[in-house]
Amino acid sequence: MQKFFTREFWLTAGIFGISMFIIMCVFVTLSDGFSWSMIIIMAIAHIGIAGPLFAAMMVIFARYSFKKISIEIPPGEEVLGEYGANLKRSAEAVGGKVALTDKHLIFQSHQLNIQSGPQIIALADITHTTTKNSFFGWVQNIVEVHTKEAVFTFNIQNRSDFLTQLDAQQQQSTLE
Repeated sequence: MQKFFTREFWLTAGIFGISMFIIMCVFVTLSDGFSWSMIIIMAIAHIGIAGPLFAAMMVIFARYSFKKISIEIPPGEEVLGEYGANLKRSAEAVGGKVALTDKHLIFQSHQLNIQSGPQIIALADITHTTTKNSFFGWVQNIVEVHTKEAVFTFNIQNRSDFLTQLDAQQQQSTLE
């Protein structure tokens, strides 16, 4: 689940706040209303207040959306964890939730996607996983799940927890 005051939170707040500050500086400069006191007020308002408020609203929306997505778990399977995730399908990063069960990795998209629908990957079919970082290496959230037939690229919140549970379940499955 998305959390407040993480690296991603502050990255979102900074990008939004600085972008709005730059846009407003351009408008103020073009409208002959330029003053250093106005620039300082806008910096505080956009970078210090609007950016974190925007990031907080994004966290609240993500939590709300996460709760609305229901994943059908096959009978007899135990859910080990659920994570907010995006699944890359061609050019679209399909938003949704991924559930890790004792037998499958099940992705369910939310309704606002073009390419909606579930993606079910049997844990027995997974050959290995690789990780990558996004946004110039600052955000550690990409997991590539390799099977014999395809590679599935996920952006997963709490990637380290997800990988720990996936590895533990795969080791337990090989022992059985």
